[in-house]
Amino acid sequence: MTRSGALLVSGLVSVLAGCALLPSGSAARREHVYVIAPEQTMDVRMAQSRCGTVQVAAGSAVVGHRGAAMMYSLDDIELKYFAYSRWGAPPTRMLRDQLRRFLRDSGAFDGVLDSPTVARTRYQLELTDTEVIQRFEGEASRVDMAFELRIFDGDRRRLLGSRRFVTDVSAGGDPASGAVAANAAARQLLGGAVDYVLELCRDPAPVEGT
Repeated sequence: MTRSGALLVSGLVSVLAGCALLPSGSAARREHVYVIAPEQTMDVRMAQSRCGTVQVAAGSAVVGHRGAAMMYSLDDIELKYFAYSRWGAPPTRMLRDQLRRFLRDSGAFDGVLDSPTVARTRYQLELTDTEVIQRFEGEASRVDMAFELRIFDGDRRRLLGSRRFVTDVSAGGDPASGAVAANAAARQLLGGAVDYVLELCRDPAPVEGT
């Protein structure tokens, strides 16, 4: 079973088993915790390491999207939080960790490090201004995901490039389906982010603001 499939099954089981009995016999709601850990489906871009070593940092989320709460909205104005479902960590941190994995699995780097590090690296990447929200439209919903990837030189003295990645994926009417959709969205965006880093690596001329 694929990781996304396992996540969906886990989510559905969580929904069906959402109530437990207290010693008194009354029902208690269980908290459901989800992670963003999409499958890596991209082909290896380079047979040999030609991009040196990079470090990846997690910046801040946009206002209202900080923390590990799972957010949803019924309109374009008010943000709400699921009472019994949350992320295992803030989405910015989880996406940072998955970006490191995607970069490492590309085979194009000598090393992909967490930030900060005392090691000298060729690039410093920062994933910031993250948004992850499930927007309901009747009984269906969609998950909107976005983040900005900034690429600095190893000394962080010069911004080499920045790009905002945005997508949305259809989901059902519950947070479990939203978690599955978030993983699908992350797979799309992280794949695009890796392509962007490799593009800069192959053509190291400054691409600031692209």
